[in-house]
Amino acid sequence: MTPKAPHLPAKHSSASTERQVRGVRNIILISLLSVLAGATAALVTLAWFLPTVDTTGYVYFGQRPISDVDAPPTYNPALEREVSERQLTVFDTRKQIFESTITDDAKLGKAVVLTSDGWAVLYMDAAAVPSAQFIKGVDHNGLIHDAETLVYDQNRDVLYIKFEGTDFLSQAFADWSRVTADDYVWLTNGSWQLGRIDNLQEPEGKFNIWQYTQAYTLYNDAPKPGTIAYNESGRFVGFVTAEGVVSLGWPIQLSFPLIAQEGKAPVTQKNWTGVFVQGFIQSETGIWINKPTFLVTKASGTDTLLEAGDLIVALAGKSISKELMAYTLSSTASPFAVTIIRDGKEMQITIE
Repeated sequence: MTPKAPHLPAKHSSASTERQVRGVRNIILISLLSVLAGATAALVTLAWFLPTVDTTGYVYFGQRPISDVDAPPTYNPALEREVSERQLTVFDTRKQIFESTITDDAKLGKAVVLTSDGWAVLYMDAAAVPSAQFIKGVDHNGLIHDAETLVYDQNRDVLYIKFEGTDFLSQAFADWSRVTADDYVWLTNGSWQLGRIDNLQEPEGKFNIWQYTQAYTLYNDAPKPGTIAYNESGRFVGFVTAEGVVSLGWPIQLSFPLIAQEGKAPVTQKNWTGVFVQGFIQSETGIWINKPTFLVTKASGTDTLLEAGDLIVALAGKSISKELMAYTLSSTASPFAVTIIRDGKEMQITIE
């Protein structure tokens, strides 16, 4: 019998060699993962910082738009319906044919409902205002309401109408501090279209700041006068005027309580005539101060403390701006402090 060869154990690497191999393998794996992670981070960084163009043509810088135009709002039929429920279509019945037919030219326009008891406001020329007996308003349900009272504000070219009836749905006003150039607005006067306000229309020459209402031009062609502008939330912004600009509605909001109570448009006795200026030269130092101010050229009426040449820099502790000075002035309860610069020195006066 041939003896069997002794069984030999399988060859194995030494323990230290095996650890070295495993270490090299781990280093290679970690290196690959690092390369992949670096490439991913680079792609993410490029995607964030490099501008891209989407299918609508708007340019974005990562998630932040760098275009001067934000994406426009999309049409919302529910919003249009909500807005229309807070309007009345106003007719002049003198142009009525037979007893139940009214022609298209009898339509005076759309009125914005202000209160649940029937007050509404409509933009129109004073020469076209008929007497109350000839005015009727039709609500979103087709119900017809007779006009009881008319108050015309010739400074704003708006007609306040008190209609018979109750339980009207009233319209909310915009936040005036947030209305700025480049805002999108919904424009409606029978049809519904998207618009965008452009620049603040500055008054020509000297003007009384107490009678000034901000108005914005439109990027798009101006619709017909009396068209109503709403913001993206369906809040009332203003009326399109005969000049083709959007006149903000804050004077309506501020004046209406007195109109409803006394039945007449308020008339201010204050007259601060002047112009907006971008800044002034400080007399003591000769340094230019780049700060919006209102230069008073004439002050009369109850405001004997103001003088020609005064620079108004703040109202009730708030810095002035072209966009908000008139609103701040009209909406601040008396007495309030006015910060002025007179003969190069800053001082405060109190307006009663």
